[in-house]
Amino acid sequence: MKFYVLLIACLSACMLSYAQMNAPTSYEADKSLQFYIGLGGGYNNYKNLNASFENADLPAVGKYALLTTLEANIRNKNLLIGLTGNMGASFRKPDHFNVLLNFNPQVNVGYYIVNDKKFHFAPQVGIGAYSSSVNIEQKDNAGDFNDVLANGNAISINQNVAALDFCLRFDFADYTKPQTGATSIKLGYKHGLSKRGWGIDATSNSTINNSPEDRVSQFYLQFLVGVALQKPKH
Repeated sequence: MKFYVLLIACLSACMLSYAQMNAPTSYEADKSLQFYIGLGGGYNNYKNLNASFENADLPAVGKYALLTTLEANIRNKNLLIGLTGNMGASFRKPDHFNVLLNFNPQVNVGYYIVNDKKFHFAPQVGIGAYSSSVNIEQKDNAGDFNDVLANGNAISINQNVAALDFCLRFDFADYTKPQTGATSIKLGYKHGLSKRGWGIDATSNSTINNSPEDRVSQFYLQFLVGVALQKPKH
């Protein structure tokens, strides 16, 4: 969560700084700062975890997630370098448990292979941490995943792995203007670099005995809106 607070603070500071500037008499049209907020959907199936829930007659974790995004990029000609913070949630009504939450801060690099006046297309790759948590019911002091599946007090199990992000982004912005509105569509796939079991210790990211192992495998579609601020000449 600290990443998201820091990213919001950086976005606010940069946008405030630009807002306080007078409109520049000249600017570098091939260099800019970009800020986006976005909303989208994702599909991610923790099939081994769900199989354990189903065998214990418990509701499975939802496969479809609502995603929110904050993104900041630096553009230098065709090159994009930036930071992205993603948050996702998947619910299974009317169940109060087995709610899946995802947090995914990452760094991105993209390259506009199409960089026209108002339309820009770039393949983009990112790498970052992918944290998942699921609220379930279990007994206190569980030492085995079978104990976790038993009814009892509420607890959150977690999985934290490194993940790659591959996406195609379609940007619509007029970079010939000092400041311009920008929209973006991202179609992508996140891939965990390793399989990992589920743990109950958030500080050490330990895994509980006999927990099922899953690999992050998320397809997603996101729509973003924001602003592009061209670099003033000094």
